[in-house]
Amino acid sequence: MLGLMGDASDNIPGIPGVGEKTAAKLLKLYGTLEGVLENSDKITGAMGEKVRAGKKSAIMSKKLATIITNVPVEFHEENFRLKEKNKSALAEIFTELEFKTLGKRILGEDFNPSLLAIIIRKSFVWCVVIVLLTTATALLFLRYTALIYEAGASLILKPVNTAQALDIQNPIFQQSDVNQDLQRDIQIMKSSLIISNALNSLDMNVSYYRKGQILDEEMYKNCPYTVKVSIKDSAILDKKIDIHFDKSQNITLGFNDGTFIIADHLRFNQVLNTKNYSIMISQTPGYEKNYSDLLTGDYFFVINNHQTLVNKYRDGLLIAPYPPIVAINIRDMKPQKASDIVNAMCGAFIEYDKEKKAESANQILGFIQNQLDTLGLQLAASEAKMSSFKTQSGYINEDYITNNLTGNIQKLRDKESELKLTLTKLKYIKDFLN
Repeated sequence: MLGLMGDASDNIPGIPGVGEKTAAKLLKLYGTLEGVLENSDKITGAMGEKVRAGKKSAIMSKKLATIITNVPVEFHEENFRLKEKNKSALAEIFTELEFKTLGKRILGEDFNPSLLAIIIRKSFVWCVVIVLLTTATALLFLRYTALIYEAGASLILKPVNTAQALDIQNPIFQQSDVNQDLQRDIQIMKSSLIISNALNSLDMNVSYYRKGQILDEEMYKNCPYTVKVSIKDSAILDKKIDIHFDKSQNITLGFNDGTFIIADHLRFNQVLNTKNYSIMISQTPGYEKNYSDLLTGDYFFVINNHQTLVNKYRDGLLIAPYPPIVAINIRDMKPQKASDIVNAMCGAFIEYDKEKKAESANQILGFIQNQLDTLGLQLAASEAKMSSFKTQSGYINEDYITNNLTGNIQKLRDKESELKLTLTKLKYIKDFLN
């Protein structure tokens, strides 16, 4: 039967297209699978074609479905008697094979699939090795990984509408959105302009280092020598330049890979001029008496590309808004350097913001002046028309003289008020800029 119809659950193919009913019918007619195959020429129609085409598959399927009963197996009845189960051995096997359900079914609540003791007992040596390797790796990581420090500062961004402060009722100057202003200020802080201005305010043209066995140490603001450089070719930027001092106070400069010597037997405060750069090495003030320190270490320095520094600190800049406060954070391997940069950034933004607000105030004052000039011209034109009319009509009387004097007095008062307003504006701008 299975040779003809097959069994998909046991991957027995059978004859394709022959089902259970057809297989039963054929076996009823021809007795066995062999009989069906021998008489396949007598089977007509499409079924006959299927049987003839599937002879090999049918023979193989019968072989697969037949249980072999002549395998030599030694049988000892004593080995099959039910004994007390070894719970420890079963728990170990079930845990290793992750038979959680079967383990609980056989061992009950005594089975714990996460028995650490079993695993440790089975692989004690490997557990010890893993613990030692993990500990050693952690110690090496802590010992030879450079520490990263973070410095932060907070700015209170109080929106100031200059037009409102000057009581200007023009809708052009009154429009202001606090959230938009805050987002604009944050984008300005992240801009290359602010970071560039901040770095320009610090002496970061050259970075100084002391070589270590694994890690190099940056000497920020504590280097015993100072490099002054004028660059004519950017090819030398961002390259490590070794510097060596000998007992005769001779200085040797060379690229870090040792492929090219820049200078040999250079002296302090001696200018080295080439077509691509000029370099002068001097002792840092306060370190003149400590020349021996320069003989005990290996040093190198890097002439920084300003744009590379800008990109580095812009990518690492963290700005978090907590209206009306904005927190600025910078990370660096030198805590003093991180602190200096974040403070310089605050100063650069404040200076930029002051300039922009002063520019805005000047624009508003220009608008006020234009309005006053226009009003003055209109007033002068009206007075001219009135005077011309009176002259042509010959209308001059005491009331006219009185009104004329009154008008002049009122003009003087208006002028006084205008000057007071201007004085108030100027005081405001002065206080704002200070």
